[in-house]
Amino acid sequence: MCIRDRDRTAGHPCFLYSPRGGVNIEEIDKKFIFRTPIDVIAGLTTKNIEEIVNNLNLPKELHPTAAKLVEGTYKCFIDNDATLVEINPLALTPDKRLLVCDTKINVDDNAKLRRPRIAALEDDSQKDPKEIEAGKVDLNYIALDGNIGCMVNGAGLAMATMDLIKLKGGNPANFLDVGGGAGDDQVFTAMKILNEDPHVEAILVNIFAGITRCDMIALGVIRGCQQLHVHKPIVLRLKAVSYTHLRAHETPEHLVCRLLLEKKK
Repeated sequence: MCIRDRDRTAGHPCFLYSPRGGVNIEEIDKKFIFRTPIDVIAGLTTKNIEEIVNNLNLPKELHPTAAKLVEGTYKCFIDNDATLVEINPLALTPDKRLLVCDTKINVDDNAKLRRPRIAALEDDSQKDPKEIEAGKVDLNYIALDGNIGCMVNGAGLAMATMDLIKLKGGNPANFLDVGGGAGDDQVFTAMKILNEDPHVEAILVNIFAGITRCDMIALGVIRGCQQLHVHKPIVLRLKAVSYTHLRAHETPEHLVCRLLLEKKK
């Protein structure tokens, strides 16, 4: 049994559960998998609880205990800004007791400031060092197992870029979204992460948006190439705010940016 932050069909938090246990939920026949969406305004109602408890097909004498468990799961979900609270497995013992054997909780990263007690439990030793470094400058980075490093602005464009790489027979080495307000320091850090990744053989920079400044992206890439001694091939595509402004300037820094743009088109 679990509750997750959003069911795509219902658009609400949703309980996902099954009376069948002992196997992964993906292996259970779909007719034994139940979903109960929870209205975010009304919250968990008595009707919701009764539906979940009845679908779990438990002995009648355990219904009050199961109802408390459902209530507690939802309270944990709401009180901790969770995106997922999972109980798996939930066991029925021979002496007719419900036993929570294992649990898992995912907390929204954006709630760290509101949940300092939970944030303090985070164990960085379990995370990829590259993801830790990216997080320090607000980069959204996830390491993958490919060889083409990606630097993109916007999660949607980043996903589309990775899809195109796969479509053309390549393999992306990462998901890296620099966001809409990226400065050259963030881009420099992104270049550092990609350059130091031994699996990355080439770097693709794909920037297209209405708020990302092309000159900041280009300056960050150039500074990265100069200071980090980047020797990996770079394919650079920039089309957004300051693109025209960037090409118009003839200061040394902007001239290099312009030449880099023309070279990589």
